[in-house]
Amino acid sequence: MFISSQTAHTRAPVTTGWMQPLLRGLPVTAQQLREDRILEEAAVTGADPQHLYAVFNITPETGLRYTHFFHPDPTDSDDVFGCNMETS
Repeated sequence: MFISSQTAHTRAPVTTGWMQPLLRGLPVTAQQLREDRILEEAAVTGADPQHLYAVFNITPETGLRYTHFFHPDPTDSDDVFGCNMETS
């Protein structure tokens, strides 16, 4: 979560213009940071998809994809490792 002096007292997200200077020169994108944060939250909360989509404003389907990362279905042939988890 990024908070600026303008967004600290609101529910508004920070702007791209605010974030770009922070990420310049780093080997990571804002999307990669977001996905890493969602995966970390899933790891510490038992991979509850409902919690994930409530906290991160993602769709239930995306929440389930993150849950699947931690509790893969052995009968499912889809490989979630290495793919972009975020779809919304």
